[in-house]
Amino acid sequence: MKKNILVLTLVLTLVPVFVFGQTGGVQGVLDRIISWLGYFVASVAAIFIMIAGYYFITAQGDSDKLGKARNMILYAIIGIVVVVVAVVLADFVKSAFSI
Repeated sequence: MKKNILVLTLVLTLVPVFVFGQTGGVQGVLDRIISWLGYFVASVAAIFIMIAGYYFITAQGDSDKLGKARNMILYAIIGIVVVVVAVVLADFVKSAFSI
């Protein structure tokens, strides 16, 4: 069992090297990781905003549900802002160091 976990870990560690190695080295890998994370966080934030909308619709004046929905939307927006700032910061660092 330990051998299978070791082989799986090794394969999952080396696959990105072989796949992303064709796209421009480390910069290509970082660009793809940042892009993928941005899409992932945006998707998760959109799902949370939809769930919060459902809570708003079904709250029927319940202040706990309304507060929960507001917090979900607030945290989703904060997550989107953090990702946008991270992407802009990564682009700035790449351009500043001419990577």
